[in-house]
Amino acid sequence: MEANNKDINLIVHRGTHEIGGSCIELSTNNSRIIIDAGEQLPSTDKNLKKSTVALPNIQGVFKQDNLDQKIKGALISHSHMDHYGLLNNLHNDIPIFISKASQEFINLSYLFTPSEVKIDSCTNFESGKTFCVGDFTITPFLIDHSAFDSYMFLIEVGKKRILYSGDFRTHGRKSKILNKHFKKIGNQIDLLLLEGTTIDRPSKVLQTEADIEQEIVQTIQKNNTITLVCFASQNIDRIVSFYKASIRTNKLFVIDFYIAHVLNIAKEYAKIPYPSKIYKNIRVYYPYYLAKRISEQGHQKLLYKFKHYKITKDEIARNCDKIVMVIRPSVLLDLKKIDNLDGASLIYSMWEGYLNTPSMQKLKNYADSKKMKFSKIHTSGHADVESLKIFINKINPKVIVPIHTNSPEKFITLGGNIKILSDGEQFKI
Repeated sequence: MEANNKDINLIVHRGTHEIGGSCIELSTNNSRIIIDAGEQLPSTDKNLKKSTVALPNIQGVFKQDNLDQKIKGALISHSHMDHYGLLNNLHNDIPIFISKASQEFINLSYLFTPSEVKIDSCTNFESGKTFCVGDFTITPFLIDHSAFDSYMFLIEVGKKRILYSGDFRTHGRKSKILNKHFKKIGNQIDLLLLEGTTIDRPSKVLQTEADIEQEIVQTIQKNNTITLVCFASQNIDRIVSFYKASIRTNKLFVIDFYIAHVLNIAKEYAKIPYPSKIYKNIRVYYPYYLAKRISEQGHQKLLYKFKHYKITKDEIARNCDKIVMVIRPSVLLDLKKIDNLDGASLIYSMWEGYLNTPSMQKLKNYADSKKMKFSKIHTSGHADVESLKIFINKINPKVIVPIHTNSPEKFITLGGNIKILSDGEQFKI
């Protein structure tokens, strides 16, 4: 039965004045769907600590409430915790719709990190292939973002058309893909839910991943010893940038076995380097705590998949001038057992907010004690202001609702009919 065009309601449960913690609801008289169910990001304020998981106020969705039978599903746009981190709190009977690669990355995080989210039962979607959830007809479109296999959603109810931008950018390694989607989507959009992570940052064109790769090359070349690098383990674009920079500077690219498994998944969906005879300069090390975690979980097979490409701490120490090595705070114990790290180069390539976490501060203090040369080389996983303007001009939506932003009032500079909502406020489409 086709839903009445006048019966579509939007509630942004979280994200109207906040980056991260995304949770949006669309509903008709008969159906409700949730778009993303994310944890809040840690604060950039050094005096604030991450609180316990806070749930947005949504009736009939979380386990502590009785399930509302009108809830027909939850759409997950990509595998970042601020978009899926609350899935464990949803009723088990709520269907989850997610891409296959994102499901695999989330389940890998469950094994290798403190994440408690594991997706066993779900429906996988593919870019450009339409499916229905209750009254809603949904078409996912692959977009450029720092999370591998990220999506925006075209959501249609009767003749009404809603576009959820998801987290996107136009300066990554899939920068041209958005223009192809614009042609398919057209410009008859009633409502655009548009992310604005960078809206309150200085208006400038962001560095591309190619720019980042070049800056990494230049930094490596300035140092005659090991280069340590710290970035998000599932940021495939950044992994590729460091891999290519290692090739260009004739270095071994040393990754831990978690990232090795990340690449092993990604290679099934794109042409991605991974530990193998094909990519001979990739070597794998086995951090103590990570190996202990996997062993205690009974997944010893994961420890041996890349044994032919293993590099030991002694080999790293003997070949410091030939290595680019990926690290994270949890490998601090391993670093302390590797000789010849004094004066190393340390490249931080993540969101600056994570630098304020206690674990990252311990890593930074260790680097300072070793007189390492610290540098930040990073570009955002989110669109710059100019890209947001182009997006609006291409789509020409009737109404634009700012989401995933600290400063929705600054959307006025983008043009278009901006409607600023508060968390929990109902808006009829």
